Amino acid sequence: MVNNEKKFFWEITPGHFCNLECKSCYAAENARPDHRLLDWKSLEKAQNKAIDIGMSSLEILGGEPLLHQDIEHFVSNFKKRVPAGFCGIVSNGTLVSENKAKALKEAGLDQLTISIDGTNAEINDKNRGLNSFNRALRGAENAMKAGIGVTLAYTVNPYNTKDTPNIFPFAQTNGFEAIGIQILEMSGRAKKTFMDEKNFNRTVGLGSIIDAYDLPRQYLYSEVNTRNKFKTLLNRFYNAGMELPSIRCDGGTETFMISSGGDFLPCSQYAYGPNGEIRNRGVNLTTENSNLIDNFQEQYLDFNHEMSSLENTKFSSCRNCKHHDSCSPCPLINPSGVVPECEWVDSKTKELNNLVRSSDVLLKILPEPVNESSISFKVRTQEEPLTIPLDRQKFHQIMDQKKVSEMEKMLDLDLVEFLCKLRSHQVLSLSNFIDIS
Repeated sequence: MVNNEKKFFWEITPGHFCNLECKSCYAAENARPDHRLLDWKSLEKAQNKAIDIGMSSLEILGGEPLLHQDIEHFVSNFKKRVPAGFCGIVSNGTLVSENKAKALKEAGLDQLTISIDGTNAEINDKNRGLNSFNRALRGAENAMKAGIGVTLAYTVNPYNTKDTPNIFPFAQTNGFEAIGIQILEMSGRAKKTFMDEKNFNRTVGLGSIIDAYDLPRQYLYSEVNTRNKFKTLLNRFYNAGMELPSIRCDGGTETFMISSGGDFLPCSQYAYGPNGEIRNRGVNLTTENSNLIDNFQEQYLDFNHEMSSLENTKFSSCRNCKHHDSCSPCPLINPSGVVPECEWVDSKTKELNNLVRSSDVLLKILPEPVNESSISFKVRTQEEPLTIPLDRQKFHQIMDQKKVSEMEKMLDLDLVEFLCKLRSHQVLSLSNFIDIS
């Protein structure tokens, strides 16, 4: 078998198998219809076949993965066979005792991602249940003490849109290494819980994320589960420092899913429909031989090609987008061939451009010269001074214009992005934006 590097998302426990009953759970209510739970003998067999196929990155999901009695063996076996491989667990954090954290560290766990959906107990516990906030924070602290890197997973939902702007200072205060932000998916229990919710949708979630990046913040690595066009908006107007990785469909070529019963699949969309119906069956790694698995991977290539063809056929509005070569909407998620998120971002980008260009500028921090061609500012958002490759005299000539519309005539760069970067560090304010100081 070809041993290429591949990333696996492994649902080691069934979607309903959890110690919490979060109202926003995308996997409960039979949305993930594989209810099997493998014992260690079967799980080890399946994992070894996945490693033979080329698994080099393992993200362990559930349900709640820590409820599996052999979770440490699962981590340890992977790290022993793939010493340079990455192994992470996504958990609600409530079961991470001091002893559990030490056992996971000894097994070789690289990262623990803990889901918390509010910066205080009142907000988080509306969704995740009484006392889940305090228990999750205690679990995060135990993992950090054991030497495990801990990431915060935050899902924007109807309970926390106003609280979302507090997420960066919360994460830094509590020692999280990074933040992953996503917007509620209307599937599983979430679909049932929020069926009649009139004041929340994906664009409300996008606006809430913008509010989080609009506040003063020290740098903390973050990712948002959105299209690249939205990430570009965050970078341009809010200095988010967001990476723009290729998000074209790689299901069945570079990324794979394993169900709790050991079924080998290209992705969950291939496997299950929006109501939990089984669209396609995979190959079971506990029962099938290696030749059948190799043959089935050829079908994945066909699936991937079919998704690319559907994308080019259905999403005609994407063809002229500058992100077309790195961003691929899934035809299974968007069967109508429309990406409302991107249409909203286009409108928001135009609105923000106009707001900046019609603003007056107020300089709040005076620059200090670094050399003949650079200046710097002492800012609160980072320890080192902020350095700008512009001479002091030229900078003051530009700022003396006050109005952005006049400044654009004097500077040969993207003035909107330049001014927004300075605003994010509180060097200046723009009259048409809420002052973020």
